Amino acid sequence: MQSLTLIKKSYGNKHIYYASACNELGIVYNEMENYEKALQYYEKAIRLLKDLFDEDHISIAMSYNNIASVYHAQDNYEKALEYYYAALKIYEEDFNANNLEIINSYNNIATIYEAQGNNEKASEYYERATRIEK
Repeated sequence: MQSLTLIKKSYGNKHIYYASACNELGIVYNEMENYEKALQYYEKAIRLLKDLFDEDHISIAMSYNNIASVYHAQDNYEKALEYYYAALKIYEEDFNANNLEIINSYNNIATIYEAQGNNEKASEYYERATRIEK
């Protein structure tokens, strides 16, 4: 939290460094299994990123993935899918997105379908992931 205060003091709260710090705090809280706090920081990061960049910026996709991982950990599969698909859409449209990001998105989506017992959809997305050349 101290670093967030310093960044805010130095750059303001409408700067990429501030958004990145919020995202990093989200990661820390996610790893601590404090999902409520993690979501608060991830959502704050996304709001800031949307003020700084277009809606389809790769940093926003990464934040969507982070939010999806929280919902995944909470077994809220519908919300997790919503955010994993939002990230995937950006990755597929972004010329700067590397194939690894798309592969990871397919695997994340497949994992959710597998957890839901939808093995057919899970297989479909695992297969999509293996078809992409690295």
